Amino acid sequence: MLVSNIEILPSFSTSDHNLVEVEFLYSVSAEACAPQTLTKRFQWNRGDYDGLCDYLSAYDWSDIFTYNLTADSLWCSFRDVLDHALELFVPYDYVCSSSRPAKNRHRTYPRHVQKLIARKRCLWRHHKRDTTNQAMAARYKEVARECKAAMHDVELRREKRVIDADNPG
Repeated sequence: MLVSNIEILPSFSTSDHNLVEVEFLYSVSAEACAPQTLTKRFQWNRGDYDGLCDYLSAYDWSDIFTYNLTADSLWCSFRDVLDHALELFVPYDYVCSSSRPAKNRHRTYPRHVQKLIARKRCLWRHHKRDTTNQAMAARYKEVARECKAAMHDVELRREKRVIDADNPG
């Protein structure tokens, strides 16, 4: 009952999936969106994991199975135990998060990848102006593949750097 309109649009870029545009009747009031909220941030590198393991292994798990008869209530109770254990053994602090987007929300890429992304965007605009130009479409697809490969290589290098750091946190 919340959906007012659904429209299936052509695929975007080189994807083989179609876009689905949905309009909702639901709107959020200004009072529901607080400009600032406090968020709990755990300091995982300072956690007492031996104490956490001891606490969880000594916990009487049969109580959870005795009193929770549905999957949802069982899951909620399990999460409550884990959340409580984390609060006991992993230090945390509250950080103020505003309604602004997170600073690192979008990945930053090296200059050569940024240039490829800009080139791809430019070719896409030209292609949208004249969709009958097959040469432009082919050029766009070529640059899109090149851009995707370059972004993938950057992500692989980042993951390898994390793995090579040998930091279990």
